Amino acid sequence: MDQALPACHARHARNHIHGGEVSDFRPLPGFSAGFAGLMRPREGVSPGARLPIALAPDLAAGKPGRSIAAFFTLPSAPAEDAFSGMASRSLWILLNSAVAAGLALIAQGADPMETLVEGKGFRIGRDEVEAEVQRIQKEALQKGQLLPDDQLPAIRRQVLDRIAMVRLFETRATAADRIKAKESAQKFIDGLRSSHGPDGLARLLRQAGYSDATFLAAKTSEALVTAVIDRELRPAIRIPSADIREYYEKSGEQWDQPPAVRVQNLLLSTTTADGKPMGVEALAARRQRIRELKAEAERGSDFSSMVRQHSQDEASRTRGGEYRMQKGLWPEELEKEVFALEPGKVAGPIETYMGLHLVKVLERIPTRRLPMADVEDDIRKLLVERELQQRIPEFVERLRQESAMKRTAEP
Repeated sequence: MDQALPACHARHARNHIHGGEVSDFRPLPGFSAGFAGLMRPREGVSPGARLPIALAPDLAAGKPGRSIAAFFTLPSAPAEDAFSGMASRSLWILLNSAVAAGLALIAQGADPMETLVEGKGFRIGRDEVEAEVQRIQKEALQKGQLLPDDQLPAIRRQVLDRIAMVRLFETRATAADRIKAKESAQKFIDGLRSSHGPDGLARLLRQAGYSDATFLAAKTSEALVTAVIDRELRPAIRIPSADIREYYEKSGEQWDQPPAVRVQNLLLSTTTADGKPMGVEALAARRQRIRELKAEAERGSDFSSMVRQHSQDEASRTRGGEYRMQKGLWPEELEKEVFALEPGKVAGPIETYMGLHLVKVLERIPTRRLPMADVEDDIRKLLVERELQQRIPEFVERLRQESAMKRTAEP
């Protein structure tokens, strides 16, 4: 006989609806239709429509469960730009069908509040794992991807393992570690805000499925793991000089520097003070000015003085516009002319996204191998990281035993 599903299951599913409503949960004996196909977006469905949803248990995993049916009522459609230009009725319905996570648990007869892992002073519930899985799914959707259902079990296991590792490191963290982690996470976020702007950062977080609070929490957790490793493991690692030399000799080509040229760059900007492209007349005047400067350079004027007087590249103007230009790092149109020029010659005018250039070649630098003294610190850091990767599993196992951590259910 059909029976209504437990209230906790229905309540958990409703918590996963973004503005919609799920109702009338009922088992469907013998119903075997797949979950994924029935949850695909449907064109022509209006807000307020009551969609029947059918789910099946995870038979492939050999777990007994009951198929169920429910009804999902769609909320009002969002504005067209709600998903940064990606919105369509199909995507909107699909996003609102994020009911998937909650209903999939119900289809498998899973308790959303079930403990998956427990240890001294902590527990990890199924709801915590599902929240992160939903974030991963949302991030994929923002990229136009739909994670296949057969990948979700593996993703859940990976998420659970990651959360469990963080919990273990939390048991080992000192007050100083926690302070360091918070400061490091905030510094990282401040750096993102500085480089992308407040609106840009908000957009990045939204695309990745984070709120300000959850992103700060995630980065603080990552930084806490690093803080514990830095305090407990890193200081004990010593790399002998012989190991550094051996690595240098065996990986010689890694330290080869590609051809380069030492140049002086005179730059005239092609944007206005507020960063917008110049108008047609202003741009024409700027092109005429760079041609006049090229003629002046060809008449023998001191190029260093010209750069200091006229260049709008603030980063290099005071040093005479000098750069070490390495192939593959500069605009192609600039490299093409500069690397073909003999020392003492001036290339240009060359127009790139940076502006209008006159470039004088001072010296051609052939391919060369960096001496070990120049890369010794880099090699030492690399070998320390390699040794850390070998020691961390043993350290994690020790933490697991100390905390008596055990898995009580599969995710």
